Amino acid sequence: MLQIDQNTLKAMDTYIQQHISDPLLSVSKLASAFFMSESTLLRRIKYLTGKTPHQYLKELRLQKARRLLRLGVYATVAEVAQEVGFSNARSFTRSYKQRFGAPPSETQVTKKKK
Repeated sequence: MLQIDQNTLKAMDTYIQQHISDPLLSVSKLASAFFMSESTLLRRIKYLTGKTPHQYLKELRLQKARRLLRLGVYATVAEVAQEVGFSNARSFTRSYKQRFGAPPSETQVTKKKK
């Protein structure tokens, strides 16, 4: 992979992480933020990751959710879903289970009361 490609992917990752809680973050917004067409973004991300932009965005959201669940940062799965940009907790749970093989409630570390 060329250095410019690595830099582009790193910049996209940073942008996505900064806007991950926005449920309206989409492929078109990502393309616009990087001054490229959606088809160019598709080709670029597919080349760099092997995933479509939608799959890549969803993967980053789910990975962050997994980290948050393991850290016990939020009290409920619905809060985690909202924090990573899923507007529907049921959809989040279904996607999470499909990706990791277990529901988020099995990953979640409950917050300790003081």
